[in-house]
Amino acid sequence: MNTSIFIAAVLFSLLYLVFLLGLMAWMANKAAKTSAPAISHIPAQDNILAAVQAFAQKNGYKERPELSSEGEKVWRKGMGLLTSLTQVHVSLQADGSAELEAQEGANFLVKILFFPITAGTFLGLPVRQRKVKKLNVLLSQLQAPLLEFPKGKRIKVKKS
Repeated sequence: MNTSIFIAAVLFSLLYLVFLLGLMAWMANKAAKTSAPAISHIPAQDNILAAVQAFAQKNGYKERPELSSEGEKVWRKGMGLLTSLTQVHVSLQADGSAELEAQEGANFLVKILFFPITAGTFLGLPVRQRKVKKLNVLLSQLQAPLLEFPKGKRIKVKKS
């Protein structure tokens, strides 16, 4: 009798885990399809990459040259395994300006699902809000528009 209860408990736990992972994947996929990209246009200036590099070092982002391309640099924080994964893409423009795009990722071992960091989904919302606050400090230093979450959400980011 004890072994059958143990087996039932293990099966129930596995089903619950599969359900939670499926729900997370559905939320990330829906956010990727329905949310506008979290992009901020940085006006032309000399110190864009230096400012982003200083921000990255201060906040634990690592430059990922293997994800970068010509004219674009990528920094990543986290692995997404039981924690969040964030990528910041900076695309340099010919006129000296840049585009900064921030993405959040959910790592499902076989595939990472990326969605805009400002998506309205509740998947990791408090953590994403703290990251957006820090990114907005960088963007304000670069005189760029701040990233904002959609209006009407229960949890809102206060502008600093």
